[in-house]
Amino acid sequence: MFGNLAPSTIVVFPAAGGASVQVTDGDKSHQSPVWSPGESVIYVVSNRDGPRDVYALTIGRNGRASGPLRRVTTGLNAQSISVSADRKRLAYSVYSAKANIWSAPIANGAATPQLGAVQLTSGSQVIELLNVSPDGRWLMYDSDLEGHSELYRMQITGRSTVALTHDSLDKFGPDLSPDGRELAYHAFGSDGHRQLFVKNLPSGAVQQVSHFAGQLGVPHWSPDGTSLVAWDQSSLSGVVYVLRRTARGEWQPTARAVSAGRLPVWSPDGRSVAFVRTDGSVASVGADSGAVRELYRRPALQSDPLAETVRWSADPNVIFVKGHDGSGHRGIWSVSGGRPRLLLALDDPMHPSDRPEFATDGTRFYFTVDDRQSDVWIAELTTP
Repeated sequence: MFGNLAPSTIVVFPAAGGASVQVTDGDKSHQSPVWSPGESVIYVVSNRDGPRDVYALTIGRNGRASGPLRRVTTGLNAQSISVSADRKRLAYSVYSAKANIWSAPIANGAATPQLGAVQLTSGSQVIELLNVSPDGRWLMYDSDLEGHSELYRMQITGRSTVALTHDSLDKFGPDLSPDGRELAYHAFGSDGHRQLFVKNLPSGAVQQVSHFAGQLGVPHWSPDGTSLVAWDQSSLSGVVYVLRRTARGEWQPTARAVSAGRLPVWSPDGRSVAFVRTDGSVASVGADSGAVRELYRRPALQSDPLAETVRWSADPNVIFVKGHDGSGHRGIWSVSGGRPRLLLALDDPMHPSDRPEFATDGTRFYFTVDDRQSDVWIAELTTP
C-alpha cells in the first residue's frame, strides 16, 4: 500500500493500554508519525495543503492535540520520516512512482513472454485500475496525471484519450455500463470512506449510490446493467456486496453481502459472481442466493499460481487469474477445471507488474507495469 492516496488519520493511545485518541482529521492523508525525542511533539507527513510535507503537532498529557498542525517544511514531498535523537536532523524518503498500461496477446500455445507486450500509455502517472468497455472499443482507467486521480477513456489501440471526470476528488476503478451511458467508480467521501458513484455521461450528472460505513470500492456492472458488484476493503478477507436498482432506475438504499472475498466480477450470464480469497483460491456465488462454489484452489506444485485477481473469459467454464507462483514469478493463467495454464509470463524484473488488477477483451490482456523509485535525504531540523 506504499504511496496510497487514501485519506488517513493519526491516533495516539496509552502504551499501557486504553482508548485511542484521534489527533488529526481524516479527510486528507496523514502518515509516518514520529515522536520528537524528549518532547510531547509528533511530526507527521500530510498532504493537507497540497504535496506531502512535514507538520508538527503538540500532544498534551491527556493524549489529545493541544493545538493545530504546524507546517515545518515546504516542497519536501516526503513519504516517511525519522527524527534524530538530538532533534537536529530529519531523515526522510522521497518516493516517486509510475504505472502505465501495457498489452499482450492471449497465447494459444506456449505462454507469451513479457517481451511480447507493448506499452499503450506513457508519462509520469500512476494508473491503478482498468477495465475494457463492453463493446471492446475502449479502455477505462484512473490516473493521477493531474496530481490527483481522475478517470479516462482511451481507444483500445492506445490512442485518443478523453478525460471523463474533472474535479478534485480522487476517483478509482471506472467501469462502463453495457449501454455505454453510465460510468461506475469509487471515490473517497469527506468522511474518508470509499463510496460508489455512477456518472451519466450524456448529462454529466453524478449520483452517489452507496452510503457505506466501510470501504466499498472497485465496482463492476452486471451484464444487464441493473446491478453493481463491489467489495468492502475494511477487513483483510474482504466482503463482496451486490447493489441493485429497481425497474424505475432507483438504487436500493442498502447493499447485500453475499460472501467473504475480494475484487468480484460478474459471470458472462450475470447469474453469479466470482472473486478471489486471501488464500489464493477463487470462488463464485449466486448473485441472489446459493452456496459458495470453489472454482480454483492452488495444487501442490510450486509452478501453480496463487490467484490475486480473477476475470471471466467469454467461455463461462474458463476463468483467467493473475497472481504469482510458489517461486514468486507473476503471470496470468487460465483455469478450466484442471491444472492452470500459463498464458502470459510477467517475469521481467525491470518492468514489474505489481498490482493484481488486469483486464481483457478476449484476445489481449491489459495490465499495468510499475516503475517505483525512492531516495533517502537528511535535512537540518530547526525546532521552534
